[in-house]
Amino acid sequence: MTILHDGVATGYFGEQLTVPAANGARRAYNIPPGMSRLMIEPTAAMRFQWTPAIRAVWFYDASAPANARWKNLTRDVYSSYHAQRVPRLINGARDASAAYPGHTQDILASMTAQDFIYVGVVAPIGGLYIEVSGANDQNQALSVAHSSGGDVFASIASITDGTDSTGTLAQDGAVTWTAPDRGSLWQARRLNDILRDPTMPRELNVYRLFWLRLSVAGTLAAATQLDYIAVLAVNAMGGVEGNEGGAILKADVEYTADIERWLPVPNNIGALEVMAQADSATTAQATWVKR
Repeated sequence: MTILHDGVATGYFGEQLTVPAANGARRAYNIPPGMSRLMIEPTAAMRFQWTPAIRAVWFYDASAPANARWKNLTRDVYSSYHAQRVPRLINGARDASAAYPGHTQDILASMTAQDFIYVGVVAPIGGLYIEVSGANDQNQALSVAHSSGGDVFASIASITDGTDSTGTLAQDGAVTWTAPDRGSLWQARRLNDILRDPTMPRELNVYRLFWLRLSVAGTLAAATQLDYIAVLAVNAMGGVEGNEGGAILKADVEYTADIERWLPVPNNIGALEVMAQADSATTAQATWVKR
């Protein structure tokens, strides 16, 4: 393990990352709360890029009483390093069944066409990686809309839903799209400036965020359950030579990245998107450090 010369480590968490092939589906991992440094060693050459932070994930249940329609799926939306959902860390391993502030494994209560999932992010993004812990088996498609300049959500015309097999949210996967232009089309708004819903919790209207609204055309299975959501960058890595994007990491070399030095506002980083350099999947050993 690399020695920290510019600070004392007060905690760390290690995990092995699955890194998808360059021609495969996109994948991102949330930064565990409070971690400020990443040490990563890939088995084979790979790329990575930081992605924007999620500040809020809320479920609107239209069938619930007026005072219980809004469910906070992150719990610690504005109080933590970021609001990304990650399983609790127990004895150096992720505990997928335990709940703690920021991770509740929420069941979507037979989500219907009148219900919505709202995701607030700090910047425009190109997709979401969704881990599903309770699979939907109903043949329903997912729709995604974004906050716009008017008091409306504008639909994203074409999405690719990697969670869809028997229907959306049936498996882990990436939901991707071409991001609308920032400013002219996708604008940061306070959610209630758009919805004007008197039942909305006050904390939902604190910050201006780039909002997404996820919806389905019909009813999902009663046990449909999300484990976590991670952000994918506006632009995927790879592509035209000379414009591949992302930092390139060589095989069997340990790299260190200070999260708080990567952007002027470190809290705006929420996840790590990874991709193999070759057309075959690989792995990487990651150690997250708190100091």
